[in-house]
Amino acid sequence: PEDRTAPSVLVPEPVVRSLLGVHEAPPRLRWAVDIAAPAAARGDRWGDTYFARSLADALERRGQHVAIDRRDARDRDSRDLDDVLLVLRGLDRVMPRPGLLNVEWIISHPDMITPDEVAAFDLVYAASTSWSERVSREWGTVVTPLLQCTDTRWFHPDRAEPDTGPAL
Repeated sequence: PEDRTAPSVLVPEPVVRSLLGVHEAPPRLRWAVDIAAPAAARGDRWGDTYFARSLADALERRGQHVAIDRRDARDRDSRDLDDVLLVLRGLDRVMPRPGLLNVEWIISHPDMITPDEVAAFDLVYAASTSWSERVSREWGTVVTPLLQCTDTRWFHPDRAEPDTGPAL
């Protein structure tokens, strides 16, 4: 309009249009998945090891770079080059690493967790809805439920010998 002080001039109607040709993939991050399992054959039998491998496979299928660090490798110097530290909390308390996105997923032994431990992480998840709701309320730190999963490539009834166990 001629009147430059009219509301339609001061606050023009927004124009929204899609941008053609801009297609960006999520960033490829370096993940360190920290587990309490010991090195060598003894740690190969731990459930944390299998869970971490399946989780790493899923992240890698989505374009991420993943290293699984067992208890003996958690102090490696190259961890400073990682972007995300994901602690699958089992028996050991792991200290967050400065400069990384520090995520803790409490998958076992919640009785060993303290309020100051969860407060030190950027994000905290727990494999229990009731426990995460209770400690979030009591400790004043958000602990989000994130239930564990099963990798059906490895765990399903067809992988067992027929008639060797209870019906699923």
